[in-house]
Parts: sequence; structure tokens; C-alpha cells
Amino acid sequence: MKKTFLTILLSAALAMGATAQNSKEFKNAMADAMAGNVEAQCYVGTCYMNGNGVDEDPAEAMKWFRMASDKGDALSQFLLGSLYFKGIGVEQNYKEAARWFRKSATQGNVDSQYQLAVCYVEGIGVGKDLKEATHWYEQAANQGDIQAIYELGGCYLNGEGVAQDKEKGVSMIRTAAEKGLAQAQRSLGICYLNGEGVKEDKAQAKEWLKKAEAQGDTIASGICQDNGFTIIMPGGKKQDN
Repeated sequence: MKKTFLTILLSAALAMGATAQNSKEFKNAMADAMAGNVEAQCYVGTCYMNGNGVDEDPAEAMKWFRMASDKGDALSQFLLGSLYFKGIGVEQNYKEAARWFRKSATQGNVDSQYQLAVCYVEGIGVGKDLKEATHWYEQAANQGDIQAIYELGGCYLNGEGVAQDKEKGVSMIRTAAEKGLAQAQRSLGICYLNGEGVKEDKAQAKEWLKKAEAQGDTIASGICQDNGFTIIMPGGKKQDN
């Protein structure tokens, strides 16, 4: 499954360690935040965003993320952009979201790099620009982001934003597939099925499509069925062919 924006947002908040379990812990962090500690300001923002040690208050989260963002904190900039993107605690503003993603991305925040690439692919908050998208996918991929590796592989496979190089594209998709990304496993299976970027190989196609299917990828399941890789038994039970 392609990672959702909410997944990125929550994982970033967890990385910050926003797990305050009581008001005392939150108050200690608040004292540091009010004294100007940037990390504490970001932490307080995540506490307000998730309701950890304090009542959930997206508008208050915005306030603390902005404080830290204005001081150049990359994670806070990503989280601030995220709230603008989703319209949480503030009126939705894609242009402002992309602006903060860029500030964060240029500092090396991998989630911002990935999300900025998506903005350029879809033309959200910025003009659609596949060349710029591949640039940011590459930045995130170089940091090991599996989804970015897969997306960049697709760019090379299809010649979107870069000169087409099917073999390189398949190689990157394989990397993501081997790391367990179901979407990449399905795509790799399709490449083997159609002989795109690799030599046609039905056995390899079946193997990778089955891996994706085992993770609940319904598209891969349909392809398996269409190509006779799955037999539907009475009662709807599936059996390998």
C-alpha cells in the first residue's frame, strides 16, 4: 500500500517522542519550550496534536510548530506543512504547505522530500513538474525511503522527469520489493509478466505477484487470477496453480 500522508505525519510525530503520559511531564516540556528550546517547542506541538499529556488542540499545535519552524527546525517545518496540507488547526492551504515542505526538505528531512515530490507530481501547491518531482524522490531515496525508491524506479521505467532507463527502473523497483513493499512486488511481477526492463519470466512474475497478494494487494490478486496463477475453489477459497 502506498504510504498515506497521515502515516507520514504520525510516524514523524512518534520519531519526536511525543509520548507524555501525564501533565507533569508535559509541563516540564512546556517550561523548556517557553524558555526558547526549539526541540521542546516541537515536542509540545506534537503533544497538542496527539493529546499526549494535554487535551488535543490542533490550533495550539500549530502555534508551537510555527515557533520552532521560524527558528529553522526541519521536523517542525514538516509538521507545520502537514497541518496546512490537511487543514488541521488552520485553513487548508496547499501553497503554504508546499512552502514549508521545501524549507524542511532542503535541510534533509526525508518525509518532506517525499511529500514535496508528491506535490510536484500532482501539482498540489506548486506547478506540476515531473523533473522537480524526481529530484526530490531521489533525495528521499538516497536516505533509504522505500516508497521514494519505488516511485523513482517508476519514473525511470516510464521516462517521467528523467531519461527513460527501464533496466535502472526495474532495479530500483526490485530494491523496494525485496524490502517488502507490496506495491513494488506487484510492479516487479508485472514487469516480469510483460518483459518490461527484464526478460519475460512467468515463474518470476508469479513469485512476486504472490508475495504482493499475500500482503493483501487485491490488484496483484486479480492479476494472478487472470493469468492462471490462482485457482478459485468452491466457496471462494484460493489455491496456488
